[in-house]
Amino acid sequence: MNESISGLAALGFWLFMGILAVAIAWAIVRIVQIRHETLIRIAERGQSLDKDLFEKFLSVKPVKEEKPYDPVRAGNEGAGFFFMIGIATVFVGSIWKGSISYPIIGLGVFLIVWSNWVWLSIGKEVKRREKKNAESLDEAP
Repeated sequence: MNESISGLAALGFWLFMGILAVAIAWAIVRIVQIRHETLIRIAERGQSLDKDLFEKFLSVKPVKEEKPYDPVRAGNEGAGFFFMIGIATVFVGSIWKGSISYPIIGLGVFLIVWSNWVWLSIGKEVKRREKKNAESLDEAP
C-alpha cells in the first residue's frame, strides 16, 4: 500500500513537470506566432517599419534592460534558498523512517540559523551603505 502511494506521488510529480514543460513551450511558440501575425498585419496596411523595430519583433527573447549584478540581492536570494532547504531538512528529519533523526534536524536548524545570520548581515551592510550615501550627499555642494 505504501509503495503504491509513493509511486502515485512520483507519477503525479513527473506528470506535472511534463505538463509544465509543454505549457511553457506552447507559450513561447504562441508569442512568436503573435509577433509574426502583427508584422503581417502591419505589412498589409502598408505601414513601414525600421530595421531595429523589425528585429525586436522577430527576436524570441523579450527585450529588457540588463540590471547590473547586485551582491545584496544575490545574498538575499541565496539566504532564502538555504532557509527553505533548512525547513525541508527539519521536516524530513522529523519523519525519517517513522522516527526522529536528530542529526538531520540539527543540520536543518543550522541552515535556518545560518541563513538568518546572512540576512541580518546583509541588512546591516545595506544600512551602512545608505548611511554612507546620505553622508556623501550632505557633503556635496
